[in-house]
Amino acid sequence: MDSLFWNVRGSNGAMKQLELSRFIKAHKFSFVSLMETKLDIEGHQVLKRKLRFHNSSFLSAEGRLCLFWNSALVDVSILEHSPQHIHCSIFCKQTSRIFFVTSVYASNLYAERLMLWKIITQISTKVNGSPWIVGGDYNEVRYSSEKFGGRPVHQRRLRKFNSCIEESGLFDLKAYGQTLSWNNRQDSRIMCRLDRVLVNASFTNSYPHSLVHYLAPGISDHSPMQVSYEPAFPTGPKPFKYFEMWETNNGRASDSRASVATQRGAKGGIGGETTGIQRGRDGSVDNREFLGE
Repeated sequence: MDSLFWNVRGSNGAMKQLELSRFIKAHKFSFVSLMETKLDIEGHQVLKRKLRFHNSSFLSAEGRLCLFWNSALVDVSILEHSPQHIHCSIFCKQTSRIFFVTSVYASNLYAERLMLWKIITQISTKVNGSPWIVGGDYNEVRYSSEKFGGRPVHQRRLRKFNSCIEESGLFDLKAYGQTLSWNNRQDSRIMCRLDRVLVNASFTNSYPHSLVHYLAPGISDHSPMQVSYEPAFPTGPKPFKYFEMWETNNGRASDSRASVATQRGAKGGIGGETTGIQRGRDGSVDNREFLGE
């Protein structure tokens, strides 16, 4: 079972809907959360038919957030929603497990983002230690290192965001790929981590091998985030095993061990978490100033 969280930057055009449909079908997502769809009710129905998620979707106010799911694999119950979030429970029919998902699309206005941080903190008290995942476009970064180019980050905003995450008992899900999830696609390049997936300890205990894979942006300037609960590919190098049968009377055992040590020293692991950042306004100030646009 895989989930998708993606700011698609509009999905009204026929060609864009076609590409989006191909992408979702190719990855066989069980649960899909799209941000900034700009869909009205009629457009939502058209996209739902193209994706073949019949009677298994939810559209938030103003088309800011849209959920789709495969009802043959999961049951989804919408618990609450606002223009910046949809909170739901998911029952996986294959494993008979239940967990909570909060899909977020934070406002460009800093004052409104503060309201979302409060909502997330409040939801954390309702999940009662159950597995919980919070994914989407936060329009904010956690660290100064999560931005490349443009203006410096606002430290006060970082502190508020991180305070929300810590108070809610959340942390970043292990990431794979290019986590600088947004870029301005201009010659004067600005890149930052606006999009992320947060989880609580109960989630990682229930899905210890889960990770989020940042895929190529494609039709959007945001990277799609594929959450794999039980990834089919290895997440790290396999341990080396030494067999005594390799030893000989010619002293080759020490040579073998030396060779192994040399190989281990030459190998490099996958790089650590990369960086990424924000769009929006501080009160009435648009985040484009922050991004250096």
